[in-house]
Amino acid sequence: MHSISSKPRFLRSRIIWFLSVFSTTLLAATWFVCATWDHFWQIASTPVWQIIFPAMTLVFVATTIRGRRYSCGVPQRFVGWEI
Repeated sequence: MHSISSKPRFLRSRIIWFLSVFSTTLLAATWFVCATWDHFWQIASTPVWQIIFPAMTLVFVATTIRGRRYSCGVPQRFVGWEI
């Protein structure tokens, strides 16, 4: 017989730590691309894409969390990460 454990497989603090590192990496890469475009195109003002791309990065992380929470259990068991 299988017993159901109430203890989660991963601690919530570890998940939050991973998501903060992941989102920081994505935001740093986005900043680097925008800074490179500004340098080579020599744009003086703040263009709209410097706001849109980081916002899209944060929305991607948020929808990834939400999608993993509301997906069926088969992919979560395959990956081994349940919230």
